[in-house]
Amino acid sequence: MKAGAVRANAGLNSDGDVNRTVPVGVGGTGQTATNKFLNSDIGIAMDGTNVTITKAGDTNSAVAIPSTLKNSSVTLSASGVLSGGGSSAQINVGSIANSPFDTSGNVDTGETITVGSKFTIDRNNERILIED
Repeated sequence: MKAGAVRANAGLNSDGDVNRTVPVGVGGTGQTATNKFLNSDIGIAMDGTNVTITKAGDTNSAVAIPSTLKNSSVTLSASGVLSGGGSSAQINVGSIANSPFDTSGNVDTGETITVGSKFTIDRNNERILIED
């Protein structure tokens, strides 16, 4: 047999590359367009809090991210209370280790906060010091 006939019977092209369709039932994709499998053809679009993922060459591929995965109901109040993070106890700035704040979000008794070298909040003496 000639080399070309041997390759053709083995499912190879003239360069010796596999040139056979793999049935879907045994792991084939049934696709002939390679753009459906390239990472460079994946699109991510943002519109406000909406995220859409698409793939090129597929007219029905848009997938929206569910609100439950976007943490859209999680809020942090001005007093430092985190809400919407689940059913367990909520986080408060006063419960964070080494925090100078009480559970109401105020500077705790006995605490002094210094910002830079010229601004100090002194809870013990109930004063704010600002240096020139």
